[in-house]
Amino acid sequence: MWRHLSAVVVVALCLFAHASARTLKKRQSASQRYIETGPDNTAVVLNSNNGVTLTCRVPSDDTTSRVQWFEYGTNPSGSIVSDGILLLPGHPNSIRYSLDLTNPGQYDLHINPIVAEDGTYYKCQDANAAPPDQTELGAQLVVIEAVPNCTTTMTSPIVVEGDYHTMECVMYFRASLGVEPLITWTGPEPFLTASSVTNVSVWSGISFTVQRNMDALSYAARTNFTQKGFNSPNSASNIPTWSSTWRSPQILVHWGPKNMYISPDQTDYDVGTTITCFADAFPAATIYWQNLDTAEIWSSQSFVVRADLVGTNRFRCHAENYINGVLYYNDLFNYIVVNPIPTTPIPGPSTTTTLPPAEAYCSDLSGRWQSDSPKATLCLWVDFTMNGVVTGLLKNDTDTFWHDIYGRVQVNTFDQGGFTTVSPGTVGVTAYVLECKACFGVESMTVSQIQRSEASATTCGDPGVSNILPDFKFYRVANTSPCNSAPPA
Repeated sequence: MWRHLSAVVVVALCLFAHASARTLKKRQSASQRYIETGPDNTAVVLNSNNGVTLTCRVPSDDTTSRVQWFEYGTNPSGSIVSDGILLLPGHPNSIRYSLDLTNPGQYDLHINPIVAEDGTYYKCQDANAAPPDQTELGAQLVVIEAVPNCTTTMTSPIVVEGDYHTMECVMYFRASLGVEPLITWTGPEPFLTASSVTNVSVWSGISFTVQRNMDALSYAARTNFTQKGFNSPNSASNIPTWSSTWRSPQILVHWGPKNMYISPDQTDYDVGTTITCFADAFPAATIYWQNLDTAEIWSSQSFVVRADLVGTNRFRCHAENYINGVLYYNDLFNYIVVNPIPTTPIPGPSTTTTLPPAEAYCSDLSGRWQSDSPKATLCLWVDFTMNGVVTGLLKNDTDTFWHDIYGRVQVNTFDQGGFTTVSPGTVGVTAYVLECKACFGVESMTVSQIQRSEASATTCGDPGVSNILPDFKFYRVANTSPCNSAPPA
């Protein structure tokens, strides 16, 4: 009898197991995962006011799931945090954990306040489903101890051309192994980059030699995450959106005197010739001449050859300027050979009148130039005693303000130059080029805005017409003109 009863029990158990298997198979075919929504990979800065929430959801009508949370910071093999709707009080972080059970099927884990050790891997799992590897979803929580700390060897925005500088940024974080934040640098080329990453920090730096093309620019370091470290099985694949950008101070490039030359540069000179010395420097250099044979000094950029200098003389042109309180200087040494004054009469000019050429280059732009039109006024001052500096004022009839002009003539060129001006209320800086031509001995200047399609006057048939403002006629003026009695500041 007992054998018959045992047989009945075995049959019943087999039928129950078969029915359960069919039910499970049917349930799995409807949805391979019972965790509908798992946590996202998240990056948060330490001591964030609101903490962080990791999502875990099952279908709202699912009454069979048993959701559990695990974290892998206190135990590399995983430490259980919650079981169903209960937080386990034995977990060392339970005082900072809470469950959001607001809606059916909602088992969100909230951590507040955040500490550095919270940066690790988290997983929510349906303990009642099988097989378990199909019923769990995890994510990385990255805790950033502080935004990147960035420094530079630049002690002032003003830097000297040719100097060597570095910039670097370092950030400390906590996460599971494999997570690597990325620091990317942008700025004026050329620069060299180096970086290193540990399991708790990322460092990146650049080095560069100051060049003029870096003037008025800056460097930026952007820290963000890539896919690296966020590819664990049964885990979220998103990349945390957190990022941070640091920008260096603006770089203002100055340089000491260099590329010095004299004009005119001749093998010998006649008495009365004016010799001028030039130096490429910013800010503009102070220049003086010295006769090395007599120690006489001319406190000027130019000097006039005197009769007592007949013969060979050793001269020095000295240029200097100050950058960040440091004196920079350079010297150009020359043998100045002065011709004797002729003792025989010099033939006078031919009685035949020679007409000036129809078109020629201007010999020198030095002095003041002014142009008036019904719609605007423009004044330029070209000063070769200041290395060919161009200054002035520009005003349209629609402008409220006068616009300051700043520029230079081309090196070793006395009939071409350019300038820029900043217009209030408009976009950025506008640049212009200027050119002077002599038409039958009468000098006239044209001014053209860069990247404009109209052509300014290029022949003597249409002298002095500008394409930046209608009907500009440029002419030389005296210091007492409305162009001011002194160069614009």
